[in-house]
Amino acid sequence: MTKAPPQAWNPRYANYARVHGKTPEEMLALDGERWPGGKMCGFVLWNSARVHEWKTLVGHPHESDLHGRPGKSFAALGMGGPNDHERYDAWLAALPVGHGLEDASPGKRDDRARDRP
Repeated sequence: MTKAPPQAWNPRYANYARVHGKTPEEMLALDGERWPGGKMCGFVLWNSARVHEWKTLVGHPHESDLHGRPGKSFAALGMGGPNDHERYDAWLAALPVGHGLEDASPGKRDDRARDRP
């Protein structure tokens, strides 16, 4: 019997795990405990917050304004090309351990949803 090749991890997920001080395998196991109904929930919350942060840093409108109206997508902002994704991924890779951990905590209340009309 041949051994299966190691799993290739999505680089954004690998950075999510790294920022948490874990390997992707360790993070998946932890999130399976923290988010039993959907173990990718922590990653989705964390990455969504990072996209919002990135758009702010590079001067693009937020995904929604203060009134909850939809903003512009990456593609609508001309950020759909590979270079923009590469820049975002490079920025993620440079984040320090511990960055944005509060964004992926179970039970964290989303005040943005509360403030929408």
